Amino acid sequence: MGLLVNLGEKKSLTFKSTDIRGVDLVSYNVQDNTGEGRGQGDPNVEGIDWSRVYINITLNQGGHSHTIAATSVKPLAQHLNYLSNEFRYCANEQMVSDYDGDTKIGGATLDFGGVINLRGEDSLVVEIRVQSDCVNTNWSTTASYIEMDGLEGVGLQYTTPIFKTFAINGGESKFSHSIGENTTAVSIQNISSSPSTDKAYSPWQNARLFSDRFNTNDDWGQLWSKRVSLFESAQDTRYQSFVISLETTDDTQIQLDLFPLNNQTNENYVCYSQFLTNATIVRDASRRAKKHAEKSIQKIAKG
Repeated sequence: MGLLVNLGEKKSLTFKSTDIRGVDLVSYNVQDNTGEGRGQGDPNVEGIDWSRVYINITLNQGGHSHTIAATSVKPLAQHLNYLSNEFRYCANEQMVSDYDGDTKIGGATLDFGGVINLRGEDSLVVEIRVQSDCVNTNWSTTASYIEMDGLEGVGLQYTTPIFKTFAINGGESKFSHSIGENTTAVSIQNISSSPSTDKAYSPWQNARLFSDRFNTNDDWGQLWSKRVSLFESAQDTRYQSFVISLETTDDTQIQLDLFPLNNQTNENYVCYSQFLTNATIVRDASRRAKKHAEKSIQKIAKG
């Protein structure tokens, strides 16, 4: 069992001497049958509202400290699960499933896309803060809770993952940002709890991403068309969220044109994935890889 966090609480979980590839968040949404402790959150969100849950993930490794993520869960979960069926559980109106009696279950998986090897004094500290208004009147604020645990990983660490989310101010018509080096994915996420597939309600007018070896400039129709090519079905469930790039790029810049009237406060985000690396991490991984290879050769030689 992982760490149990009640509504209105702030807790942390520390991982040591293990291989970890992400953080798993499961929401247990208990129906309010008494009228006591009834939630006051967004009526359109089916379960616990991940936009009102905040997470800070810090890696202490090799004498250095890195912030892997510091954000509300919803935009990051949408970004990381964009190509997965789990998107529907963490995005927009947020789907929940039957669990037990008056309880329904939801979730947000934050998969790093690679493993982190924690050895010696290394640690991964995950801090979570759950607002008391993260459930609506269907659910009990006193009985509902979140369970947080790590995702076990297998393999060797050559890089350190970094994830960023930037909220675009409501009413703005333009947004630009220098993303930087070692970028592996860029998306624009709309986290509205009452989303639409109609262009008339889209906050996005045009998206340009350019780097040392990548240049794309798409209007809304082109973003939609490219998204269709990523999915055999159910692409409409991404509503007004789009992937801009899944290429590895350096010196990356993004420029957006938005429809101001559709650009609501705290609903639209630029999200991206990056990685850090250094000689120590690569050297340690290479040493362990060589050791594993030698053991495999010895087993083969013994027949």
